[in-house]
Amino acid sequence: IAVSFESRPRVQRVIPLFANPLLLWGLAAAAVPVVIHLLNKRRYRVQRWAAMEWLLAAARKNQKRLRMENLLLLLLRTCAVLFLALAIARPTFSDTRLSLDKQASHLFVLLDNSASTGAKTGTGTAFEAAANSVSSLLGEIGSEDPVTLVLTNDDSGEGGAQSRSGRPRLVLRATHDHDKVRRIVGDLKPAAARADLVEALKALEEAVPARGAVVPKVAILTDMQRASFDEGDARGAAAADSALRATLERLKAKGAEVVLMPFGRPLPNVAITSLTGQDDRDIVQGATVVFEAEVRNFGDRAVTADVRFLVDGKERGDVSQPVALGARPAGSEAPPAATAQYTTTFGEDEVGVHVIEARISADALPIDDVRSFAFEVRKPIRVLAVDGDPNPTTPGTAPETFWLKPALAIKDGGPVTVQTVTEADFESERDLSSWDLVVLANVEHPARTDEMAKRLRAYAARGGAILLTMGDRVVPDVGNRELLRDDAALLPARLDGARVDKAAPMRFDLSENRHPILVDITNPANAVFFRSPLIWGRMTLRDAGKETGSRVVMTYTDFAKSPALVERSVGRGRVLLFTTTVDDAWGKLPGDYLNPVLLYETVSYLTARGNNDRNILAFQTYSRALPSNVAAIEVSYPDGSVALVDKSADDASATVSATNRLGAYRTILTLKPADILSASPPPLRDAFAVNLPAAESDLDRMRPEDVESRWPGLLRVSAGFAAGADAVRPKGGEFHAPLIIAAILCLLAEVLVVRRIAMSRTATA
Repeated sequence: IAVSFESRPRVQRVIPLFANPLLLWGLAAAAVPVVIHLLNKRRYRVQRWAAMEWLLAAARKNQKRLRMENLLLLLLRTCAVLFLALAIARPTFSDTRLSLDKQASHLFVLLDNSASTGAKTGTGTAFEAAANSVSSLLGEIGSEDPVTLVLTNDDSGEGGAQSRSGRPRLVLRATHDHDKVRRIVGDLKPAAARADLVEALKALEEAVPARGAVVPKVAILTDMQRASFDEGDARGAAAADSALRATLERLKAKGAEVVLMPFGRPLPNVAITSLTGQDDRDIVQGATVVFEAEVRNFGDRAVTADVRFLVDGKERGDVSQPVALGARPAGSEAPPAATAQYTTTFGEDEVGVHVIEARISADALPIDDVRSFAFEVRKPIRVLAVDGDPNPTTPGTAPETFWLKPALAIKDGGPVTVQTVTEADFESERDLSSWDLVVLANVEHPARTDEMAKRLRAYAARGGAILLTMGDRVVPDVGNRELLRDDAALLPARLDGARVDKAAPMRFDLSENRHPILVDITNPANAVFFRSPLIWGRMTLRDAGKETGSRVVMTYTDFAKSPALVERSVGRGRVLLFTTTVDDAWGKLPGDYLNPVLLYETVSYLTARGNNDRNILAFQTYSRALPSNVAAIEVSYPDGSVALVDKSADDASATVSATNRLGAYRTILTLKPADILSASPPPLRDAFAVNLPAAESDLDRMRPEDVESRWPGLLRVSAGFAAGADAVRPKGGEFHAPLIIAAILCLLAEVLVVRRIAMSRTATA
C-alpha cells in the first residue's frame, strides 16, 4: 500500500509499492545476525591464567582491527537477509502525485457466458477456463477490494425464473465477498444465446463511478467470437464499432484501465442452423410434407454429416441422410449451406401438434447439433364455395364452380375438400367457423343484409379466409354497397365495371414474383411449366392498393398493368379479390394447367395458420391465445419439469418467459365442462420448440491484433491470464531482481572477507 503526503508545491515523486506487502514481515529476519553478535559478547566470569596473559596482551594490540572485521561481517550478513526479504515482497515504483488520500482499487469483471463458450477445448469447455481465470483474478487483488460482476447473458435464475432474460445483467455490485463471486461463477453455465459485448460493456460502464478515489480495473473475459463484436452486416458492424468505442472512451475518462482477456481456442464446428417445413406451408392430413434441415460447416476442412430425423422422439421410415459439406471458403462471412430433406405423410389419427428433430453427431459445440421444429397436422382444408350462377341459361355453359371443385378436391381424402352451395343456402348459413375458406364465385349479393355483412366481417377477423371471384352476375354498385360498409369493409378495392373483349385478350403477368402464391409459379426454373392463358374479361377497379391494408398481388400484361389479384388483411384473416372468373366465360384459365396450381396456391396461402408462433429462439417469450372455457394450463420443459406460466388478467392469453432451455416444450390445456351436468372435454395438447440463434454456431474468432487496432489506446489484449492479471496490480518498475542480485553479492562478499581475515591471521601467527 502506498501512502504519500501532499506539500506545497505539489510535485511528482517515485513512491515504492509492494505486490506482496504481507511478506514484509521477513524484514525481521535481518535482526538475526545482530542478535547472534550481541549474544557472543556476553560477559563471562574472569579466571586469570598465566599461560593466557601473553595471548591477551597480543590481542589488545589487534582489538581495533578485529572490531572492524566483525562489524563488516555483521553488515554484510544483515544486508543479505534484508535484500532477500524485500525481494520476496516484490517492490515496484510508481510515479504518482503526493497525496494524503489512499487510493483503493475496484475490480470490474465482464464475463462472456454465451452459447459459444460451451465449446469443448480438450479436458473441459472454454467457459470452464474462463471461470478459472476469474478465480485467479480474485487471488491477485486485496482481500478487501470490491468486485463487480457483469454477465453477457443472464441465465442465473436469481430472483426467479422470470429473471432469465438472456441479455446482459449486473449480477454482483461492489461485493467484498470474494468467495461468493467464486461460488456464483462456478455455478454458471453457458446460456443458449448470443453475446452482445456492446450492450454488456454499457451495463458495466454504468456501474463504474466517476474518476475519484477508486481506481477501476476492468477485465473483459471473452472467447473472441466475431459475432459478439459485430451485428451481422457492414452497417451493423459499423454501428457496433461506434457504440463500443464510445463506451470505452467513457471508461477511459473515468480512469479505468481495460484489459481484454481471451479464452478458448479456434475450433471447427458443424451445425444445424435451420429446420422447417418446405416453403413454410401448413402440414395437412393426407398431403405429402417435406421437412428441410439446413446444415453448415464452419470449419476449414470438408466433412460429411449424417443427419437423422425423429418425429416425437421416434424414428419414422428412412430417417438418416448423409450430407457432404465443403470447407468454409477463406475470408467468407458465412459458409454455404447444404440441405437434408425428410418426406412423410400424416394420417387421420395423427391430426394435432407434433415435434420433429434433426440431429448430427456431436462435435466441438454440441448445443447446435440438435434442432427442433413444432408443427400442427391440420385436418383437410374445408372450402365452402358459393355458386352465383349454378344454373346458367346459356347453352353449353357450366355452373360457375364447375371447374373449381375438381381443381381443388383432386381426390377423396386429399388435403382439400369442397362443398358447393347456392346464394340462398349461403344466406341461411349461420355459423361459418367450421369453414377454412369461403369462395364467393360470381355472387350478386355477397352480403344482402347488415347481419350478413357483420357475419362475414367477424368470420374474417377471427382468421377466416374469403376469396371473391368476378363474373357477369356481379354488379359493381351492389358489391361496393354490401362489402364496403363503414362498419364491415371487406373489399380490397372498389369495383368499377366489367370489360369483356375477345378481340383484345390479355395474359397474367408471370414475371418473377416473391408473393407466396406466385413464388413457385413465377420461378424462372419453372417457366417451361407455367404460362398464362388468354383472358378477355375482367372487372376494373378503382383505388386498388390504396385502401387500408390492401395490395396488388398480380397484374395483367396490358399497358396499365391492371390488377388481377388484390388482397386485404381483415383482423387475423385475409380477403382476396380475383378480377376474372373461375369458369370459362371470360378466359381459358379453367382448361389450362395453370388453373389447379394457381387455385391450390391461393387456397394454401389464404388458409395458412403457420407454425411460426410455435417456434422461437431461446429467451424469447412464448405466447398463445386461450379458449374461453380454459380451466388451467400447464407447460413442461424438455426435461419434463414444470415451467412457470403467466396468464393475462382476462385469461385470454398465456405467456412463458423462461425459455432458456432448448428443445420441445409440451402444453396441456384443461377445459371446463359446458355445465355442471356435462363431462369435462378432453384436454388440448400443444407444443412449441425453442432453438439456438444460428449466428452463435459460427466460432470464427477476432484476432487480438485486430481488436487493438480497432480501438487503439482504449483497451489492450492479454495473451493469457498472467499478463491480464497485471490489470489489477499497481503499475510501475519492478525492483525485486536487483535486490536478489544485491543479496547474492552480500553473501559472496562475506565469504571473501572471511577468507581474507583467515589468511591474514594465519600469516601473523
